[in-house]
Amino acid sequence: MALPAHEVPAVPASVEERAEIVYTDALTAWLIERAVRTLATVRSPLGPDDPAVRLSCLVSLHAEAEGSIEEAVAVAYEAGHDWDDIAMRLAVFPVDDVTKRFGPYVAWRAAGRPLPIRPTSPRTGEDGSVQ
Repeated sequence: MALPAHEVPAVPASVEERAEIVYTDALTAWLIERAVRTLATVRSPLGPDDPAVRLSCLVSLHAEAEGSIEEAVAVAYEAGHDWDDIAMRLAVFPVDDVTKRFGPYVAWRAAGRPLPIRPTSPRTGEDGSVQ
C-alpha cells in the first residue's frame, strides 16, 4: 500500500540487506511519489495532480534511472562485484545477457577514456554532457 507523499514511511532501527535483489516496498513507492510530485511542481503550472503531468514526470524519472544503470554497472564491476552478482541485482538472466549488454561499456570505461558527451537536445537546447 502506497503512503501519501506527505507521510514518511517508518524506517527500521536496524537495516537488513534488501539491496541484493530488486526490492520494492512502501519506501520505494514513497520516494517515487515524492520525486514525481517535486518534478511536477517545478515543471508545470498544472502541478502533480494532473494525470498527464504525472505521466511525463514518471517517464522522465524512468529515463534518467535507465540512463544511469550502465555507469552503475561499471562502477560495481570495478569495485569487485562479479557478473553473477551484477546480473542478480539487475534481475537479468542469463548472465551472458548482462555481459553482452554492459561488458563493452565496462571495458571502454576501464580503458580510461573520458565519458561521452550526449548530443544537444533539439527540444530544449540543453546538452547532456557529463560534468
